[in-house]
Amino acid sequence: MSKERYLDSLEIKWHSIAIDYQILAWSGGQWNLLADVKGNTQAIARHDIASDLKTDKLRISIIKTTGTNYGIREVVLDVESLITDLSYSDCALRAGSYAYAITAENILNCESEAVVLQAVVDPPETPNGLRAAVNGPDVSLTWEHNQEPGLLGYLVLRNGMIVNKEQLNEVAAEGHPSASSQYNVNNNADKAIDRDPNTFWRSDGKGPTTFTLKFDAPKVISSVRMQYVYVAYDYQILYREGDKWISILDVQANRQAEVNHEFSYPVWTDEIRIQFLSGATQYFGIRELYLEESFLGLEKALLDAELSEGDLTSSTR
Repeated sequence: MSKERYLDSLEIKWHSIAIDYQILAWSGGQWNLLADVKGNTQAIARHDIASDLKTDKLRISIIKTTGTNYGIREVVLDVESLITDLSYSDCALRAGSYAYAITAENILNCESEAVVLQAVVDPPETPNGLRAAVNGPDVSLTWEHNQEPGLLGYLVLRNGMIVNKEQLNEVAAEGHPSASSQYNVNNNADKAIDRDPNTFWRSDGKGPTTFTLKFDAPKVISSVRMQYVYVAYDYQILYREGDKWISILDVQANRQAEVNHEFSYPVWTDEIRIQFLSGATQYFGIRELYLEESFLGLEKALLDAELSEGDLTSSTR
């Protein structure tokens, strides 16, 4: 790089896939480790750089590959851009405490001391006035509406499980799909969410593959439904939280051409990934993928009908 920059992300397009490798940046007179990757199987590997290092040199140290050769087709590097406005909006944050720092930089790449402040984002207010009316096997819940900015709606849970399923929204088409491989341009990742029964995404058949769906803003995802062209036997469903991928479901020995996986708990995320490990053929293929987002809108009542006798605990949030 021509001058020192803060790094945002790095994408490596491998010719010969590296299984184990390290990404390092030069700063402070030494090489600093940014990522230590082990067990990679992706032909296109994207890494978000969670570091405050400023650098003008980057190094990829390849330790182990799938063969005897080392090969990179292309490296795409995104760097943080400067803001010239006098304001910035950081939107759609989860509740918590956040530390902000602002510095100034001139044309000579000199950076000022940082001004630091702390900001606390509160969660939505707890729904008030929750009431239950029992009529035989039916339970009617009502509560008071929270009038506050940014409120999407309410989730209703019975014994820890979402019960307002009739209010699910299918949101896969709102996402941006990508895959670590494709058979050809006619079988790209977009085909898995185009709602055309005659098209599908297909992998290149060269081993484990990932299919990822990224949203512009986080959503509450409660289930994944897939229609396979080439049935996947073993696979994982993961969601992104911060800079980590967390497994929500580990599927083994599937033989169904259409599967519907309801999560044991709803996940708040802007990215869902399916890691395909083995299948009926060397290929993996999705005709259509559906993701369901759970919330009850801004209604203030739920009828939970035809319950069996027993103790029930319901909550809204």
